[in-house]
Amino acid sequence: MAPGDACERVPMDTLLAMFREHDRSGDGTIGAEELARLVKALDKESYWTEERLQSLIEGFGLEKGRVKLSSFARVLYDGPQAALYEVVREDLVKVMDSPDWDDGSYAPYLIRLAWHSSGTFSKADCSGGSNGATMRWALEAGDPENVLLDGARKFLEPIKEKHPWISYADLWILASYVAIEHTGGPRIKFTGGRVDAAEDKAVAPGRLPGAEKGIADGMEVDEEGRLKGWENLAAHIRDVFGRMGLSDREAVALICGGHVYGRCHPHGSGYAGAWV
Repeated sequence: MAPGDACERVPMDTLLAMFREHDRSGDGTIGAEELARLVKALDKESYWTEERLQSLIEGFGLEKGRVKLSSFARVLYDGPQAALYEVVREDLVKVMDSPDWDDGSYAPYLIRLAWHSSGTFSKADCSGGSNGATMRWALEAGDPENVLLDGARKFLEPIKEKHPWISYADLWILASYVAIEHTGGPRIKFTGGRVDAAEDKAVAPGRLPGAEKGIADGMEVDEEGRLKGWENLAAHIRDVFGRMGLSDREAVALICGGHVYGRCHPHGSGYAGAWV
């Protein structure tokens, strides 16, 4: 079972037949021991480490009983990564809402984390971006545009500890996918494979868009009600998103769509209330 495509070469009927051969109970279910044996029997490229297998077994609730072979097959049929990431998805959903947190949902926080980890990307040399999770390092974490995101990273630590096989880079992006879906957005197909980078790959402050970049001091407005210096800010935003390889239209979609989530906090940004 190689990540992504091995199961696609095995027809579902064939896969179920292989499962039934390992069904000692005779009732169409499988327990933890049988499941581990079966997964390893199908594993041709040593994808299933003990950490990954443990996440899968716990995710299917086998510590409480057994699981139907057909249910396991249909999830696994999309490939081993899909099955594993589905388990992490479920754990993320369980902690997404909390009456004790801000407006009751961690979703906006996690979306901001994913965006700020992605927004450093440079198309020219492929540096920065979500691959690497380099906000773990002080240089990038200290970017003023990343203020308060240490809390989002800490919030995801229990998930990382439970599933140590997943990279921080994948976890941060997957968490944002789950956040979008959980708040009424579409389910986004997740493709893993991001790896965590060393400290020397951290991105220095300056790549993320600044909300007041180029605006004249005093926050004065012109005769049309626009902040003086708005042309400088517009050029800055175009430069930042252009560096990532994005068009003006895509930039507007990301800026407006992303800032519909959550709100500003005076102790972080100096602003209060919704952005848009």
